[in-house]
Amino acid sequence: MNRIKAQLENLKLRLRLPSEAVIGCSTHLGNVLLSIPKNDDERYFIDANELWRRWKRPEVGFAVPVGEDVAGDIVVIDMASPNSPHLLVAGVTGSGKSEGLLTMLHGAATFYSPSELRLKLIDPKRTELGSLENLPHTDEAIGSDADDAVLLLERAVVEMESRYEKFKGAGTTVRNIAEYQAGVGEMPRWLLVLDEYSDLISDDSNRKKIEKCLQRLAQKARAAGIHLIISTQKPIVQVVNTVVKGNLPGRVAFRVNTAVESNVVLDESGADELAGKGDALVKSGSNKVRVQFARYAL
Repeated sequence: MNRIKAQLENLKLRLRLPSEAVIGCSTHLGNVLLSIPKNDDERYFIDANELWRRWKRPEVGFAVPVGEDVAGDIVVIDMASPNSPHLLVAGVTGSGKSEGLLTMLHGAATFYSPSELRLKLIDPKRTELGSLENLPHTDEAIGSDADDAVLLLERAVVEMESRYEKFKGAGTTVRNIAEYQAGVGEMPRWLLVLDEYSDLISDDSNRKKIEKCLQRLAQKARAAGIHLIISTQKPIVQVVNTVVKGNLPGRVAFRVNTAVESNVVLDESGADELAGKGDALVKSGSNKVRVQFARYAL
């Protein structure tokens, strides 16, 4: 493998690739995979609507299809799993992060009814998540600043505790949202999204409040059916510190600038070698898969 990697620059010369092009080298099922970036006019994309037509949601849980792996198989993020109940999503401008986030959220709204799923959104730019505002799943105005984020997270903590009281009142057999839905009645999942996270924590006071809520929610929000997605263009330790990383076990890394930034997101390099435009690494527990995210056409 090391001998192959040592020849990648020679291969770039032979293929007449631009200097900024990165040839990926990995292994899969006993094979060595070389990922050669295409020119923009040669690239093809995966249509989200076509992807959704090929997928059937599970009868229980909360899973969303996001794209395809190198073999063309559908890749799913299961937010009911203890490995990915909450997600950290990172990527620089042009990486496809914003489109990937929209694919996840519109996909969730496609497969889960408003009575099953409520979207709670914070969008500091006020431009990224606007297509979700008129969905019946989004039952309030999209927030835009740190005060909105703190209020939303504090409400989620109160809702989480309330749900555990309902579980307790329903009997000893009810320990989580799936058991409550099966034996008692409807209880929608909450999906909280904090986009452009670095903008929300620029003030130390707001950072402390947000991180305190994140810690509370990470302890038992999954079983209560409350999930978090935090998205950032700045995967640096000043933004994604140990508190944030420790409470967001699922990771989605689009292209980042450096191996250091990749390590912040994934605890390893690799995201710095992605091709951009929806090319991503999804990490859940010990499992990591390279994914071409589907594009949702607005």
